[in-house]
Amino acid sequence: MGGAGRDRLASGLTSFVGRDGLLAELHDLVCRSRLVTLVGPGGVGKSRLAAELKRRHGGSFGAVAVVRLVEVAEAGAVEREMAAALGMVDHSVRPAYEGLVEHLRGRGDVLVILDNCEHLWEEVGELVSGLIEDVPSLRIMATSRSYLGVAGEHLVQVPPLSLTAADHSGHSDAMTLLVDRMRAAGCVVTDAAADESVAELVRWSAGLPLVLELIAVRLGSGLSPAKILERLGGGRLLSAANARSSRGVQPHHKTLHHVLDWSWNLCTPAQQVLLARISVFGGSFDLDAVEAVCSGGGIEREDVVDLMGDLVQQSLVDATSNGRYRQLQPIREYGLRQLADSGEEARIRAAHCAYFRQMAEAAATSWFGPDEVPWLNQIRSDLHNFRAAVNHCATAPQTVPIGLEIQFNLTRTRAWFFFGMLNDGNELLHRMLTLADLPIGPERIGVTALLGFNLLCRGDQAGATDLLRLCQEMARQAGISEVPPLTFFAGSHALFVDESGHAIPLLEDACAQFAAAGPDFRGEHSMAKLLAAIAGGLVGTAADEQLADQCLVNAEASGAEWAISWALWAKGLTPLVHGDPRTAFGYMREALSRQITLRDKWGTMWSVEGMSWAMASLSTVLQLDNAAARQAVELQGGAEQLQKDCGIAIGGLAPMRRKREQARESMLTLLDEADYTAAYERGAALARGNAEDFLAHVLKLGIPTTTETSVDGLSQRQLEVALLIADGHTTKEIAAKLYLSTRTIEGVIQSLFAKLGVTRRAAVAAWVTAQRSQGT
Repeated sequence: MGGAGRDRLASGLTSFVGRDGLLAELHDLVCRSRLVTLVGPGGVGKSRLAAELKRRHGGSFGAVAVVRLVEVAEAGAVEREMAAALGMVDHSVRPAYEGLVEHLRGRGDVLVILDNCEHLWEEVGELVSGLIEDVPSLRIMATSRSYLGVAGEHLVQVPPLSLTAADHSGHSDAMTLLVDRMRAAGCVVTDAAADESVAELVRWSAGLPLVLELIAVRLGSGLSPAKILERLGGGRLLSAANARSSRGVQPHHKTLHHVLDWSWNLCTPAQQVLLARISVFGGSFDLDAVEAVCSGGGIEREDVVDLMGDLVQQSLVDATSNGRYRQLQPIREYGLRQLADSGEEARIRAAHCAYFRQMAEAAATSWFGPDEVPWLNQIRSDLHNFRAAVNHCATAPQTVPIGLEIQFNLTRTRAWFFFGMLNDGNELLHRMLTLADLPIGPERIGVTALLGFNLLCRGDQAGATDLLRLCQEMARQAGISEVPPLTFFAGSHALFVDESGHAIPLLEDACAQFAAAGPDFRGEHSMAKLLAAIAGGLVGTAADEQLADQCLVNAEASGAEWAISWALWAKGLTPLVHGDPRTAFGYMREALSRQITLRDKWGTMWSVEGMSWAMASLSTVLQLDNAAARQAVELQGGAEQLQKDCGIAIGGLAPMRRKREQARESMLTLLDEADYTAAYERGAALARGNAEDFLAHVLKLGIPTTTETSVDGLSQRQLEVALLIADGHTTKEIAAKLYLSTRTIEGVIQSLFAKLGVTRRAAVAAWVTAQRSQGT
């Protein structure tokens, strides 16, 4: 959810008027201070000022991150939103705060802008206080209707635009902004300052930019300044506000409330009803959602598109560049009050929950296919709406099961992995599972098993093991012999915790069980196939490569791009483990290429990890120079940094930990400790500095080659063929793997025989075994 439509107040006005001096002072203060809070009433332009500071002066800082808190309501979510704005991916069991501190340290002079803090005053204050103390290089600027009350906080009162002319033009800043917006709305403006009605409107606005914009919209629609004044009470509201000016910002709140009343009264009854109803949406929303949730009760479905167009035209709703809608928070709050007063709130919220419940179910049952990535992008766009629906369901016992169903189905799509938000998904699933207090049976076991699998993937062995035992005990109590999610969880546990070959038959059983459950579970079936393929590569034999072949064929037949990328990753494991690191590197790099295109935050870190294993193996087997070994270590350092940033505990993923340790040990046979450490730190620093740049760099790496002879005078090609012969491949299979003709491979084999002084393949295999035992 990006682009200009995300924050109209912050970036939608056509000019930045009257605050250049304030902006310069603000920039100076932010450069000198650790914490600055912009304070002022709603609609005064705090967010716009912060956005302009970022636009003009963002280069003064190492990085600038904007954290938009306007849609955040639930406890603990501020840290999550900040992590997302910083590009963090944290799946660890550590507290979110610790992850933030670790991420921010060492990243230089970072400015974090916390926008719209007033409704989270206490939580934001505690977070900011801790971060300022624990991250010395961090600067924070907040926007709020009230100060945060944190030690060292510098307050900047953002005043309304001036109402008196500052130059000979006769235009005040407020008048200048109104004239600019009138022209943008299509008005022909000559001498606005000479029009007493226009001047009176400017005075009535109290200089609030939001109010001036709404007035300009009405002027553009054909209402005269005098007619608008008449509808606003002939200036009496202005007098009332001025009489109370000694009470701080309260008059501005009064003015904004009255201008929203006025905008509301100028709407038709149907427009009023729709404006109130759309306030239930969180974040942005699309036309389909409005039609489904808000039609009925006096609004026909076919009329919704025109009514939304009317609200956009009146600046009560933003139309974003990607075809979605969004409301400014003051207008949304006003709409929520109107909805509550209408007596429709319960019905509209129920419709909102029903719509996103249906969407979650559709995504869960159909994501495995060509629409996989569109589904994930749709979920990403509506994440605030899903959260709003689940949180609403949590407020009443009768709706808790609906909230659990929504969250369970979202988790089935693997979206939390894709977005790098696994902890958030787990917390919400655990919360709803606890509230639901389901009876022991397949549903409760299935949800618990899914939660346990997620814990397993982030390396939480203890938590996952506890949940596996719980699931098994519940199944025993209920007398249930087969629950597909539990079989899948048990197989995954056997792989990642026990590092047991027993994982393969368990995961194959899970495949069969999901297939028998029907087409609604084809996504789960594909996941079981993937885990079976990974198990085949990590704890299986060379013969288990067929599991990866089946997984890739299945994914390619579906057209599911993310599934294909992971199948390629799994396909690289068997050649890696069984002596063909060159082929493994190619598969891992292809997986990385696809994952970067998809913006997959989970898969990329594992593809870099796999490439580091393959590069280390190549450097050792082919006796490459130290430059290749250093490159392997740099990849390892970068991969570990990406995982560290995400909070992945690789110690809880036994086969991955073993492969990493093997790679490290092999590199230390080629590099001394100091050389190894320097290369590792270079890779980590690259990933820490800018993950996207690091991944682009990794993608450019070629498969290491050498024109020099290596072990016993063999060329690289001869050594490759020798390794494949030792693994039992036929001449035809070797030709296919190396993309060469059979005749070419036959020639290489004859030259290999001559170099080694042998005449049989078995002798070549024995030579390879001897070299491996010597570590060469």
